[in-house]
Amino acid sequence: MQEIADDIGWIMLLTTREQKLLAGRSEKQAESRRVKYWITALAVLASLSTSIALADDFKTINGKEYKNAEVSRVEPDGIVLRSKSGISKVYFTELPKDVQERFHYNPAQATAAPRPAQATAAPRPAQATAAPRQREREQIALRAEQDAIRRQTEVHSQHEETVAAADFSFFIALLVIAILVTAIIAIVAVVSAKRRREKRASLLKQARDFVATVQQNRALPTVTTDIILKPGESAFYSTPSVLYETRAVRHYQAGHTGFRIAKGVYVGGTSGRSVSTQQWAKLDAGRLTITNKRLVFVGRKEDRTIPLNKVVSVEPNLTEIVISVEGRQKAMALEVANPLIAMTIIRLCPRVTDPLNLSGDNINIDFKE
Repeated sequence: MQEIADDIGWIMLLTTREQKLLAGRSEKQAESRRVKYWITALAVLASLSTSIALADDFKTINGKEYKNAEVSRVEPDGIVLRSKSGISKVYFTELPKDVQERFHYNPAQATAAPRPAQATAAPRPAQATAAPRQREREQIALRAEQDAIRRQTEVHSQHEETVAAADFSFFIALLVIAILVTAIIAIVAVVSAKRRREKRASLLKQARDFVATVQQNRALPTVTTDIILKPGESAFYSTPSVLYETRAVRHYQAGHTGFRIAKGVYVGGTSGRSVSTQQWAKLDAGRLTITNKRLVFVGRKEDRTIPLNKVVSVEPNLTEIVISVEGRQKAMALEVANPLIAMTIIRLCPRVTDPLNLSGDNINIDFKE
């Protein structure tokens, strides 16, 4: 304070003209310094404009590192870096010589700054405290910017976590659904296979019991029927039935006469042809009767009468017998209660003289598992 008072007293002793000259000289010097400062700053900014946005690694002379940092701003006394850890200002005095030269650091320009017109060569207490205050304001601004970036990062991280959780939940749901569908398909397949095995075992037991009865009685057991039998004809099997025959089914098969230039893209016209395939078609439902001479199907709309001596082959499955007849190109299928018993009667009757008396016939019938 005493120093300030002495300076004020000295200035008051100057003449009015000397005061004006001194003030004018000080203003010109301050203006000159400001012009030089801005020119230097603009030159530095122009020279570094192409490299500010590039990320780089920086290491201070004390060993502190800033990895993958972007130069956000270049100032006469240092650079402002933006990295994952936040925003930091690093002074040129803390950086190696090559970094100082890269950013054209000039100690004289760094210390030069606009001063008031009343400034003198001697430092003032207010000026001495201005630099720490400016640095404090810069640090507060940097902390505020870092806090804003941190909050934005936290919000982004929370959003990514929410999306990831939703995606994981959706994946788990799809996985559970896939497991359930696979389990249901496997269970259905196992149950169906078990039912087929059980049905086949039941059909085999019934057929073997039927053959045992025939061998014991030395005759085929007769059954009642609604059809009119011919002389010397007896009915040995009668059951509800469904008639199937193969039918030609046509469908259009497209083709391309041009040439392919990409997947699904052709140049030229298109052509096609009608393709015919044979498929089983249900014709009618009714009743099947097997005698020692004929196979008779009587339905509501369709009737079939097939002499047994015209039957070329008969093959059983779990629910039907498939018959090929001499003179017919198309096979037919008849749904019966026990295909094995029906097949046995159809194959046995043409081979014996009298199905009602098998004493002189050797009956040896076996069924494969």
